[in-house]
Amino acid sequence: MDNRPRSPRLSTKEDKLMDDKTTPDFKEAMGRIQIVTGCGTQEELASLLGIRQSSISDAKKRGSIPSDWLLTLWRKKGVNPDWIMWGQGAQWLQTTELLEVATPQTIYVKEVRPPDECTIEELMVAIVQRCINSVR
Repeated sequence: MDNRPRSPRLSTKEDKLMDDKTTPDFKEAMGRIQIVTGCGTQEELASLLGIRQSSISDAKKRGSIPSDWLLTLWRKKGVNPDWIMWGQGAQWLQTTELLEVATPQTIYVKEVRPPDECTIEELMVAIVQRCINSVR
């Protein structure tokens, strides 16, 4: 005979409450996606995400937002995936301005000269470029 205490079994109603806390609401998440993207149709959203419109219909049937959509929205718009899924936290992880500043720029070298023939500005640009390249 087993005398160990048993944990109570959750009822169906309690199971549903637990599921509600761990599973994001698809309609609410899609509503937040529409807010941040300004897309009014599935076709517009599909174009932004780089997917087919049928993929959005499939996700709707499953009731699940694919993680690659969240990644694309973060990369393109700086939107917080947690905000999309749960409506919690900051809406934006980075502003668009920060994303533009953080984008590496290409500097083309027209000629190579010895340092003593370069201006201070040219030397500083070369130093900064070497630092950026060493971090990558």
